[in-house]
Amino acid sequence: MKTILSRVALLFALLFLATPAAADQSTLCLPTSGTVSGLTIVTTVNGALKALETMSSGSTEAANGCTGAPIRGKVWLDTAGANPVQKIFDGTAWQPQGTLDVSSGVWTPPVGGGATSIASASTTDLWSVPQSYMVITGTTTITQLAGSGAVVGTMKTVSFASALLLTHDATQLILPGGRSLTTATGDKALVIALGGGNVAIVDYTPASGLATNFAPTGTIVSGFYASCPATTVAGNGGTIGDASSSASIRANADTAELFAVMWALDATATPIYTSAGAGSTRGASAAADFAAHKRIAVPDMRAQFLRGLDSSRGVDTSRLLGSAQAFATSASGVSASSSASSSASSTFAGNFVPPHGHDVQYNNQDNFSVDPDGAILLGGAGQSYGPYTGTVNGSTRGQQIGPGGGHTPSGTVSTSVSTSVTTTLSGSAETRPANIAALMCIKL
Repeated sequence: MKTILSRVALLFALLFLATPAAADQSTLCLPTSGTVSGLTIVTTVNGALKALETMSSGSTEAANGCTGAPIRGKVWLDTAGANPVQKIFDGTAWQPQGTLDVSSGVWTPPVGGGATSIASASTTDLWSVPQSYMVITGTTTITQLAGSGAVVGTMKTVSFASALLLTHDATQLILPGGRSLTTATGDKALVIALGGGNVAIVDYTPASGLATNFAPTGTIVSGFYASCPATTVAGNGGTIGDASSSASIRANADTAELFAVMWALDATATPIYTSAGAGSTRGASAAADFAAHKRIAVPDMRAQFLRGLDSSRGVDTSRLLGSAQAFATSASGVSASSSASSSASSTFAGNFVPPHGHDVQYNNQDNFSVDPDGAILLGGAGQSYGPYTGTVNGSTRGQQIGPGGGHTPSGTVSTSVSTSVTTTLSGSAETRPANIAALMCIKL
């Protein structure tokens, strides 16, 4: 017994004192059959220690287990390249764990690993799966991207398969620009855990390649697009609402914030309708009307210019935010009218009438006189008789008034002429500056 114990003690002493000299992929197993000498045991143990200390380093994969093949969890330092790569066997393949830069001494492990998909939900816990890259499917609005188990400082990379709303929260879901955003298919985001189920999106890359627009909801975006970008809707006078609103432009949950912006405007600028399209009135709140599946119109900006709201300046008074205004020409603009009138008066003299006489008949009238045109004025009664011609016999005597002086008729003629001229201007149906047409879109 003492002999056996002495040998065991010697073996352990040799194990601890042995110093491997170089990289090795020696077997890690002692012989289990036949006669084994102490020297064989020591040699085998020394080889195994070399392999363990150098992580079974070599230019080919290590197969030095007891079965002659790697087992799950086996570590191997691959020295085939200029910089050694540490790998671990997952039961099927060798997975890289890091690379040592021999020139700088920097150890560089991979950031994350693995890929999977996860369905969108109000709380979409990215840390509920081990993979570092995942595709978020579905269109459910997301308000949280981590649970309480997410380790502070760890990161996840995500891709979005559909359009959905990421709701900004200053604590649990911090988004760039401090604004909620609507994703588009293929958009990518880098998410970092802050602890306690809180995260921040530190980078967001749209699939379109366009710069991420974190402008406030309701911002007007113009450009030469074939159609409005996914994070906007066309400003064409149509309607928006939730998925059950039957809205003409966009019926989706991601319109909630823009719905609220439009709801705050006057009803004449942005009227509201039921899901059936009947005219309606605003309810208790925008959220209540949105939940009731109502739809609301956005301003129709087609062929329109934008104008700053007067805001009590006094130039464009009585205007409501979002209201439309027809074209007009200033009172100082071109106008034309013409009118003319004339009057004249003249004194005229007719042809000269030569001296002449008038035959008259009168009966015992003592008094008479002749007026300028030859009429006889009799007595005090003022009776008059016209000129009398012919021969008068009997007791009534006729008498001719002798020739009187000549006289000339006179009078005044007045003439008036009035003239009016109306001038019609020719040109376009509106007054406008030179311009270039662009598509007008409204940020969701």
